[in-house]
Amino acid sequence: MNIRLPMFAAVIAGFTILGGCTTVDHQSASDSKAGVINQIYSRHDLRYKAPSCLYALTSEQIAAGTYVQIRVARDKGFKYFDALVPATMTVQIGEEVAFTSDQCERNTIPQVTQVSLHKE
Repeated sequence: MNIRLPMFAAVIAGFTILGGCTTVDHQSASDSKAGVINQIYSRHDLRYKAPSCLYALTSEQIAAGTYVQIRVARDKGFKYFDALVPATMTVQIGEEVAFTSDQCERNTIPQVTQVSLHKE
């Protein structure tokens, strides 16, 4: 019985170390609020074939800026979501941008906060 206790403690310590590393890596990947402009929606797209979280935009909301699809790298591929680019900013497909959130819903649309100056 005394032999099992040190072995059990070693196994628990190993899981704690591995779990901590995994959590840190996963945390940093999901907290990164940078992505790439994958698509820029035209006014026609927004009016007649808008994606699910943008289909209820009013004319005023459409005029408030440019709407884009952002691609973000994740552990198992990519995540795509829609966001508003304020009228004071311009973007092009392929540019890296920072954003407020990657959760697009009709009442809370993510917003681009910065266009990266990084050139590839």
